[in-house]
Amino acid sequence: GSGRSAYAPRPGELPDIVLRVQIVSCIDLLAKDKGGVSDPFIIVTVLRDRFCTSALKKTVNPVWSPQDATFDFQLYHSLADKLGVVEFVI
Repeated sequence: GSGRSAYAPRPGELPDIVLRVQIVSCIDLLAKDKGGVSDPFIIVTVLRDRFCTSALKKTVNPVWSPQDATFDFQLYHSLADKLGVVEFVI
């Protein structure tokens, strides 16, 4: 191959657009810890870029502040046919 990742833009290519994702909250998550609570966090992935919120302790109804849960994904024309989905893992 060219030595370039399948998800890497062309060398020197500038992004066409920035997709901004803000995680706000979750309601009634499954309790995974003793005492009926969890320490939830969310991983957001687009292509090769992945961001993670902070973990919030002992809650099933987490609410994140914008500064802790706003993520910018740079999107490139050369990768448009590979975009697929925005993946959220809680």
